[in-house]
Amino acid sequence: MNRATTMTSETEHRAKVLAEVDTERTRQDAKWGQQDHPFVRDGLRYLCMSGAEGARYRCDKRFSEKKGSYADILLEEVYEAIDAATEADARAELVQVAAVAVQAIQAIDRRQGGLIEVELIAYDNSRTLEEVEAEARSHE
Repeated sequence: MNRATTMTSETEHRAKVLAEVDTERTRQDAKWGQQDHPFVRDGLRYLCMSGAEGARYRCDKRFSEKKGSYADILLEEVYEAIDAATEADARAELVQVAAVAVQAIQAIDRRQGGLIEVELIAYDNSRTLEEVEAEARSHE
């Protein structure tokens, strides 16, 4: 397989994973409605002080020992988002969280022998919230 074929395949795979994420977000909206919680509250930030530093240290250590995993990377990114000084910084870190999560999903799919076919719920603006909720419940 040449590099161009591999890139196209990886790009298509990533698009399918992102479609799954989009479907899950649609399901969450149908179930809970729009959620606008603050990203982090002071109490949580206090509990996670030095969380990002500790997570970076653990991640680096585990990879230096050849024991690193996506879980290590994901935890590091999550703690960096929690420790972010501003919502703009937190947003940038959350994009990294999402990217690592997608990459981990793709790695799982590859280990399982290729792309995993999933049924995606098509988003349709013409349906009522009740119809979307009913369809989301049928897929739980």
